[in-house]
Amino acid sequence: MGEKNLGNYIRGIRLKKGGKGYWSLSAVAKRAGISHSFLSQVERGHYMASPQFLTKLAPALQVPVEELYRQAGLLPRDARQAGKKLEHLLADKEFMRFYRRYTKLSPKGKELLHEYEAYLRKKFSS
Repeated sequence: MGEKNLGNYIRGIRLKKGGKGYWSLSAVAKRAGISHSFLSQVERGHYMASPQFLTKLAPALQVPVEELYRQAGLLPRDARQAGKKLEHLLADKEFMRFYRRYTKLSPKGKELLHEYEAYLRKKFSS
């Protein structure tokens, strides 16, 4: 999926959920801890969002991070292919380090993340 399509998807989520106030570009960027100008550029298709950016953005948009990864082309839509790609992401130590850092998880949150990783590994290993 191209930068423009991902940007349209992200903008569509915001506008569908309200567009103003809580769902304004600035408010979503602030909740995600990202620059509103960069979010705007991603929405307009000028830049491709990194996995780290999408990981921070997903909770602010109240969507699963996997859905943003799929829209960005980081995870395929096919479950078997998604499992292979997800397994690759989970094995990427740098990616997981960024994921944990940007989500600023408490010890309990990290424990839950490890349980979720184990669940995904089990779910997609076939």
